[in-house]
Amino acid sequence: MNSLLLCFTMAVGCSPSQSKQTMQEKQKSENKMGNDRDEHGCIASAGYQWSELLKDCIRPFEKGIKLISATDEFSQFASFLIVNADSSKVEVFMPKTKERPILIRQKPQASVEIWKAENHPTLSVTLSKGKWKLLENDEVIYEQ
Repeated sequence: MNSLLLCFTMAVGCSPSQSKQTMQEKQKSENKMGNDRDEHGCIASAGYQWSELLKDCIRPFEKGIKLISATDEFSQFASFLIVNADSSKVEVFMPKTKERPILIRQKPQASVEIWKAENHPTLSVTLSKGKWKLLENDEVIYEQ
């Protein structure tokens, strides 16, 4: 009987501290998820990023045009293009960078539409025969 009472006392004695520890871990987890809003209110952990072009929090993989790597067939990374309503501007979301250059439509050359940015002279976007391409130094780095 004494050993049963001792086991019960130990079990009750351990439960509150385990419960308290579990509650603290749960609170830490809840504080992290969804609590990572940027200066625009976008929640990065939910995939939202600020689009300067659209002036809204968006998920580029939902709203954008997906481009895959043209230089690495095994790459898991993609770039996304956000095009404004009149197609005069394109915002580029590239992997591993927070920079979101906005490119401006140039005069078409032959059957190719071209977008370039003054502040990012090495980057350009083209649209030809319904296919988008992202170029750096005139080399295709991502394509549809």
